[in-house]
Amino acid sequence: MFFTSIKTLIDMGAKSTTKPLDFVPFFRKGNFLPVKSETQYQVDEISQGSIPKDISGTYLKNGPNSVIDDPTDHLFDGDGMIHAFNFKDGQLYYCNRWTKTNKYKHDVTTGVRRMVSLGSARGFACLMFPLCALMVEVGYVSMGSPKLTWSTANTALILHGKRLYALLETDVPFELQVERTEKEVDIKQKGYDNFDGQLTQPCAAHPKVDKETGEFFIFCYAIGKPLVQCTVMNKDR
Repeated sequence: MFFTSIKTLIDMGAKSTTKPLDFVPFFRKGNFLPVKSETQYQVDEISQGSIPKDISGTYLKNGPNSVIDDPTDHLFDGDGMIHAFNFKDGQLYYCNRWTKTNKYKHDVTTGVRRMVSLGSARGFACLMFPLCALMVEVGYVSMGSPKLTWSTANTALILHGKRLYALLETDVPFELQVERTEKEVDIKQKGYDNFDGQLTQPCAAHPKVDKETGEFFIFCYAIGKPLVQCTVMNKDR
């Protein structure tokens, strides 16, 4: 009964904190505002310097970019968006694409956020969320298997072999593919990759690739046991 009441308070706390802030944080102003659309074009003019002719390749940037605007957003809350700059023969091509996670698709289809945001965890909810995690750890609440494939994939990018992954600490990697032609660059969606069922817990967003062996090292973690797992993939997978 006591823990049922605590869960009710947690839900109330989450709802009660989704109010606009009294100030506008830096990441909701100017150049930090979310990009509202996807685009693709050749860069014809730059304000300073020149496009290098001896560089050939693609620079990629991953970061949060909310598809649904919310004044309670935290800096880390936005849906993942990839920005690609492709250099070729002294020409520069650009495109940006949201990472089409399940969370993104749900929010676009319904117009309602699927998950509680970090920005909403203020005041009462800030106390309740850690308490809920403690309840799970001591066995009073059973969460079952973690709910994977619902993240924003907005934190990092890593290349393993010929596979490109977008990552967030609460999920498995999301695979993307960069496609280049003579006149444009594009980013295609491949989807979540649990490495043939080997990744069953949320994964760290900053795995490492051994430059000598090509092996891929990634850490997984959970509230219950096993608390931490280290998984090593060979260079071909």
